[in-house]
Amino acid sequence: MRKFFAAVAFTVTLSGCASVPMGDAGQDAALKAFTIPTDRAGIYVYRNESMGAAIKMDVAIDGVEIGQTAAKTYMFTELAPGRHTIVSRAENTDTLELEAGPGSITYIWQEVKMGALFARTKLHLVDELQGKRGVQESRLAISKSTGSGVIAMAAPTSAPPVPAPPVPARNLAVAPATFAVGSRLTFRESDPFTGAASGESTFVVAAGESGRLTLNDGSIVVAMDGAPIKGVLHGTTIHGISPQQLTRGGTWTGSFRVPFVEPDVPVDITKLRSEEKVISGRKFQASRLRVTGFATRQLLQGHANNSIGAPFNGELLVDNATGVVLEATVTSRNASYAFQRVLVRVAANQ
Repeated sequence: MRKFFAAVAFTVTLSGCASVPMGDAGQDAALKAFTIPTDRAGIYVYRNESMGAAIKMDVAIDGVEIGQTAAKTYMFTELAPGRHTIVSRAENTDTLELEAGPGSITYIWQEVKMGALFARTKLHLVDELQGKRGVQESRLAISKSTGSGVIAMAAPTSAPPVPAPPVPARNLAVAPATFAVGSRLTFRESDPFTGAASGESTFVVAAGESGRLTLNDGSIVVAMDGAPIKGVLHGTTIHGISPQQLTRGGTWTGSFRVPFVEPDVPVDITKLRSEEKVISGRKFQASRLRVTGFATRQLLQGHANNSIGAPFNGELLVDNATGVVLEATVTSRNASYAFQRVLVRVAANQ
């Protein structure tokens, strides 16, 4: 039965087709010449399959998010020779470490595999013949971080940095993140399986006293661990994630709250790593968390809920200073416990 549901969930992901920003034809053709300077190294990450067409997969190299792939796409990175770590994220996270020599080109096949809830990912180091063929069968995807399909990563060096020429203030490094009174926080809700946007919600920070965040002239009050005190910031939320717990790390138990469903469901929370996230020119020091649990048959406004019991799992990115969830993707066969939400804009008080 478990395999049956897994097959059904995976089949659902094939019913649509995910899209990512694509590079231009000229750049695509140039990269398919497969050349690299003798003092640099190149890495191609490609998906030459149609399987999992509705799923985008994140790619990171040495801790830097370089973009997303979709079916029949590839990305290219030019970097310094040496040891590098490539990470692919879908329902799971897969990591591949490699040694890239000067003037070398490495080819990595980002395989799409059947998952429990949607597609999983697996990275494979392949030979030149297979790699070139896979790239030729794919089209260039643009990087989210640079707006180019080609990512050039600087070589590490112990030499003193060369002073940069003066630049206008607007081009200086991003400012540390703050939620000042009057800040407007805009969250985008999307389907966690297809990524299709379903709407946006904006909240205005009214106060930020110790231990709580007050929004919308006091109609919403949220504890620093995400627990609702007054009103509702988000209908579906995971709480029990305090800044103190993010500092300690490890694994702990929080709660998953769904509108009109009681009681809250326990959720296992594990800190995976620390990350930086830039939103609207503000740099957040954040923690990436894995969340897992089981959504049993609950009570819906005092009556038996028709939704089935099912496991859920996903990842959150949480601001270390405030406990605000910057990104969340959780999937489950119980639709009440599946959601995707991202903080897309932070605007200062006008």
